[in-house]
Amino acid sequence: MKRKFSIQITILVSFLMVLMFSCGSIIYYNYIKTTDSFMEDVEADIQVKTEMILSDTQNYLLPAKITTQFMAWFSQSETNVLDAIDDITMQAMKMLELYPQIAGFFSGDSEGDFVAVRLVKEGATYPYAEKLPLPKNVRYEVRVINRHSGVITEFHKFLDKKGRVVALQERPRSTEYFDPRHRPWYRGAEDTRKPYWSDPYMFLLSQKVGVTAATPVTNEEGKVKIVISADITMDVISDLLTQHKIGKTGFAFIFNPHGEVVGYPNIHRLDNSVKTTLPTFKDTKNKILIDAFKHYQKTNKKRFIISDKGVEFLIRFKEFGEKFEKKWLIGFIVPKKELTGAIDDITELMMIFSLIILALSGVLIYIISRNIARPITRASNAMTSIARFEIDESDIKPSYFSEIQKMNKALMHMKQSLRDFSRFVPKAVVTKLIESGSGAKIGGRKRNITLMFTDIENFTTISEKMSSEKLIVHLSDYLNQLTHIIQDNNGTIDKYIGDAIMTFWGAPMDDPQHPLLACKTALACKERLEELNKTWELDGKPALYTRFGIHTGDAIVGNIGSEDRLNYSAFGDSVNLGARLESINKYYHTEVIISHETYKNVRHKFICRPLDMVAVKGKHIAVAIYELLYEVSEDQNKKLDMEVAQEFAKMTKEAFALYLEQDWDGAIEKYKKIKKKYPKDYMPDLFIARCNDFKASPPGESWQGVAVMTEK
Repeated sequence: MKRKFSIQITILVSFLMVLMFSCGSIIYYNYIKTTDSFMEDVEADIQVKTEMILSDTQNYLLPAKITTQFMAWFSQSETNVLDAIDDITMQAMKMLELYPQIAGFFSGDSEGDFVAVRLVKEGATYPYAEKLPLPKNVRYEVRVINRHSGVITEFHKFLDKKGRVVALQERPRSTEYFDPRHRPWYRGAEDTRKPYWSDPYMFLLSQKVGVTAATPVTNEEGKVKIVISADITMDVISDLLTQHKIGKTGFAFIFNPHGEVVGYPNIHRLDNSVKTTLPTFKDTKNKILIDAFKHYQKTNKKRFIISDKGVEFLIRFKEFGEKFEKKWLIGFIVPKKELTGAIDDITELMMIFSLIILALSGVLIYIISRNIARPITRASNAMTSIARFEIDESDIKPSYFSEIQKMNKALMHMKQSLRDFSRFVPKAVVTKLIESGSGAKIGGRKRNITLMFTDIENFTTISEKMSSEKLIVHLSDYLNQLTHIIQDNNGTIDKYIGDAIMTFWGAPMDDPQHPLLACKTALACKERLEELNKTWELDGKPALYTRFGIHTGDAIVGNIGSEDRLNYSAFGDSVNLGARLESINKYYHTEVIISHETYKNVRHKFICRPLDMVAVKGKHIAVAIYELLYEVSEDQNKKLDMEVAQEFAKMTKEAFALYLEQDWDGAIEKYKKIKKKYPKDYMPDLFIARCNDFKASPPGESWQGVAVMTEK
């Protein structure tokens, strides 16, 4: 007999884990410390970039405010913009040359007069003669709207660089004229009585993002008489964001609190389907940016890391805009790998060196660890199989270690004992109880489950015509077929009640798909029985036509019985309703009836038609019931059958709706059409008779279409 070794002595020499832990700790400590130091430098760099962008942005925008304040100061003595038109024009021309980011100056007064000055692009045409080009020396356009004369007039002057008029055009008479008093920039300045900044918006003429700075001019009574504004484009801000990069592919962006884009690299490339509005963060089509902004909105965190497809990105946000009374948000996104690449390379070299050491050490302990690991693994796998109630008759390979060999013998005895036990208790239920961890003890809890009851039609008559031996064989074949389908769809068989089966889904293991599985099982059983009935009839055996009742609801599920004998079962009002639904199939001449609770969960996956509103035997509360017809499928081979079922369900739904509305004639007409198209359907006969009865004796005002069942 070969010598047996002690497993404890062998395990003592296995120091590989200690070596791995030591190497790993050194690498990890070095990586963390180096990364922390490097990230401090990165954060400082991001802060510098942020301040540079903020400073440049403010320097870019503030001229719009300063120029309007300057022009407003010069207009203090004027009562309207028409009196100050020459001063406004000359000042605007100078400012447009000094600050190319300003798109134009717009002045309005309390009478509705308006003066606008803007640069004219090369190749521009007359506003009201679009095919006629302006003279080539035109530099400025002055648009004037006069409401003082009682008759509104509008004309456009076109000036050269020296301010001389080189062209003039008067607008044709119109019923609609621009009124500056209704514009947001005028109202904002009028309401605040101080310099006002608009929110960013899309300029209609240029299709560029910009803002408007407006300054009011007040009279001695403090009322606003003139508002002077300047439009400023934000193209340069987007260019600044392109220039200030972090890493190779990192980028910056500016949003407003609503997620609209104020500044973004290559902003003109954003696909915004609504050209009159700002593009939003979603229009960037940048998944990382979209996820980052959503995370910021949800958590309000300004520093975090997100991952996408295994790549980590550093995200930084900072609020700014106080100088122009806005709460904008500047953000940075940069792949972490670009910042920590050098550290990762060093760490990778250290890991390679450590792996070489581990490999050499592993060779030395391999022979010893192999003799330890293999028998332990086999014993562990055997115990895992037993824990899952997998108790086949395979033997466990003998071990050289005495402790493991003793354990192997104990496992073999345990498997034999469990095999004997499984002959008395359903294996599937025990397996699920083990997986769920509830154990075999008395008790239960409330769970949402779906129940299915089956029953063979006219089984009593069938049993009277067959001998007991043949009946048992025939019934066993029937139950075996349905049981396999139920188990394949994760159903828990509660019990066999003669020829009936009570099944539920959703316990002992939770399954959110339990209504779908129950309906799928019922249709699969129905389809299988259609095949079997043909075979049985050819063999001289009676066909077993089966009715199904399905209901979803709360029930008490658990182990009930005594300490010596337990039964894993479900009970409660939902169980009773499920059983009643199965039995009323015979009233409607249907095969599969489901409750409204089940229908709500499966209506998008299965085709159902409404049957009735019923109060089953023993219940006063009515429930809507449906006939389960067909499963929705993309299989082209099932397309025709599915379309037939959909049409059948649609016609029934329309007829039943008229019935509930007490439109008896309309309902009769619809049900007649159903009967004509589907002559085997019993529902038209039932409801046509009901409608005729109600026509002869109308129901009371409290009638809600409920049919009360007097039989189980």
